[in-house]
Amino acid sequence: MPFGVNSDWQRQALPKPEIVSYPLETTVIDSVVVSASGVDADVSGPYEGRRYLVQGTILEADGVLYKKYEGSEPIAGILFDTVEFVDESEASNEPVAMLRRNVSFNSANIVDFATYETELSADLATCEFL
Repeated sequence: MPFGVNSDWQRQALPKPEIVSYPLETTVIDSVVVSASGVDADVSGPYEGRRYLVQGTILEADGVLYKKYEGSEPIAGILFDTVEFVDESEASNEPVAMLRRNVSFNSANIVDFATYETELSADLATCEFL
């Protein structure tokens, strides 16, 4: 870096709330691909301009891809880790881990849990929400 140049760059790590209440077995983790289309950039705060889904986001199937739950399809599972997208193009689709069976979730950290509590209990019947 040249002398006398001010560098204001800093790294802002995306949030990763704890979504499980008990340790997991690896047999309950599924691998899926999340569609980047429809993931809007954050408009304020420390993550302004970044496109991401936070760990604990409810997912639904969209053909062979998955997307944030909108109520048009049954709930497929819960996003296991925070994922960031470059843009909304198909090239930005990301492989992720998803939880959908035999898991005890910490309901306080599930995105929109209060809104979709009934659907979660019905569609993820083998899971418990504490």
